[in-house]
Amino acid sequence: MCGNDCVACICAYFIPPLGVYWDLGCGWEVIVCTILTLLGYLPGVIFAVIMIGCKEPASGREKLLEDSERGEGSEKPVEYVKAPE
Repeated sequence: MCGNDCVACICAYFIPPLGVYWDLGCGWEVIVCTILTLLGYLPGVIFAVIMIGCKEPASGREKLLEDSERGEGSEKPVEYVKAPE
């Protein structure tokens, strides 16, 4: 967790939608968090902490794909290996 996530978690403890807004901006996450907070404080806090702490690392994968398409970075495309069972 970086510093921004820590500040967002502190905000989420007091006002859950504020923490989500601080970290993710205005989107569906803020609306859902607001509804959950109005239904009960604890569901709003739980949702906010999950949304702040468990972000999808898709942006990193997208950048890796863009770099490989442009020929930057590694020349061999990334291959995913299935773990043995």
